[in-house]
Order: sequence, then structure tokens, then C-alpha cells
Amino acid sequence: TQMTVSGLSVAAFFLLLSRSKPVQKLSRERPPTSVFSIHMFLSILGQFAIHMFVLISAVTWANPHTPSEAEHRSPEKEFKPNVLNTVVYLVSSTSTIATFLANYRGRPFMQSLGENK
Repeated sequence: TQMTVSGLSVAAFFLLLSRSKPVQKLSRERPPTSVFSIHMFLSILGQFAIHMFVLISAVTWANPHTPSEAEHRSPEKEFKPNVLNTVVYLVSSTSTIATFLANYRGRPFMQSLGENK
């Protein structure tokens, strides 16, 4: 169920992004000429570092509240939800949303998220 919700959310984000339109008035700024720029590289590296730090911290905080029995971690056994599963799902979903928000073009080249309907 969680993966279904995540998948539908990502599909909705892609739909919203694909329906965005350019602004009516041209900007004085020129868009980046290449995706292989230092700005893009640093942005991706920064996002990766933040997401990994948050995920590792959340897992570290959730581990004391997670059963340590081997039966809970075996892929052969029936799935039993626990704190670790929930934390990883929530952090993963939040990082997906943050990635979409951080990478949305928006002003001055495209409509802002509020204008995109």
C-alpha cells in the first residue's frame, strides 16, 4: 500500500511538471546552456548529502525502537511493520517531494508552482 501511494504521488508530480507553461514575458536572464555545469553538479551533490544525512540519522534514531530478532529482517518471512520500516518510508517520501520542489524550474522561466494549474 505504501509503495502504491508513493508511485501515485510521483506520477502526480510528473503530471504537474509536464503541464507547466513558460511565463508570458521573457526574462532578462538566460537559462543555463547545459545541465553539465558546476551549479547543477553542486546542487545534485548537496541534495544527495542532505538526503543521506537525514536518512542515516533517522535510521539511527529508529533502530533502538526496532525489534532486533532475525525473523523480522528475513525476506522469506511475512512482513511485519515496525518503526524502522515506517521511518524509512516517511523519509523516502519526504525526500522525493523535496527533490521535486527543489528541482522545479519556476520563475523566471516557467510558471511558479502556485500558478501551475
